Amino acid sequence: MTKEQNSEPEVLVNEVVVRENGDRSFLAIAIITAAVIVSGTLLYVSGPRNTATTPASSTSTATVVAALPDFPTSLSYPQTKVGDHIVLGNPNAQVTLEEYGDYQCTFCGKFFSETEPLIRQNYVATGKIKVVFKNLIVVDNFVSGGHESHDAALAASCAADQGKFWEYSDAIFTVESKDGRENSGNLTRDLFMRITGKFGMDQGQFAICYDSQKYNTLISSDNKEAAANFKELSTPSFIINGATMQGAAPYSAFKQVIDAALVKAGK
Repeated sequence: MTKEQNSEPEVLVNEVVVRENGDRSFLAIAIITAAVIVSGTLLYVSGPRNTATTPASSTSTATVVAALPDFPTSLSYPQTKVGDHIVLGNPNAQVTLEEYGDYQCTFCGKFFSETEPLIRQNYVATGKIKVVFKNLIVVDNFVSGGHESHDAALAASCAADQGKFWEYSDAIFTVESKDGRENSGNLTRDLFMRITGKFGMDQGQFAICYDSQKYNTLISSDNKEAAANFKELSTPSFIINGATMQGAAPYSAFKQVIDAALVKAGK
């Protein structure tokens, strides 16, 4: 559920406000039509996002995907477990991009397919930043008894046990982007098992992890963390070294926020 805001939003045209620890830093981004700033968070009016208040839509009959789409079975970036999460990129990078996402969220899929590849190419591959994905389950709430987002988060977390978190996460986003629908019934245990097969994972080990719901506590913890960091729960949401962003923002917006964080970090 969306939390109430304590102050009136500030509407800016052709300008983005990013607040870090109470300070205001102004970044001119000409391509943005308008940004709404609420309690220090950058919200893209022209960039869509999923919110907990999105009206519920009717579910459609589930159809099992006949063939898995193509996706990489390995990534060239380092993957390191730090705490409870798998960091993508240089674990010692001074700038961290944290995404709070939902595997069913269409706008998370938009970020995954349009913006994240450029971030990985220009910042992760060069060792400048590291990326962490955390779960924010929103889309399940749109229908009674929804569980596909949670199930997908559980599957990706189980893949981490076999060193395949990011590959598996990418695979789910690829499958869901191809499906193009939320709560359609396509994110099933059968699908998750088929993805493990494509990666050559130990399916027995994966099944034990998934069926026991081993990572329920982690998923719940991620959601509680998101609730503490953002006034409004929506996906995708991001924290870049303390600067918060929400919505399917263009790469240029991320570039300016990341570059500012790198300068501040002395990189």
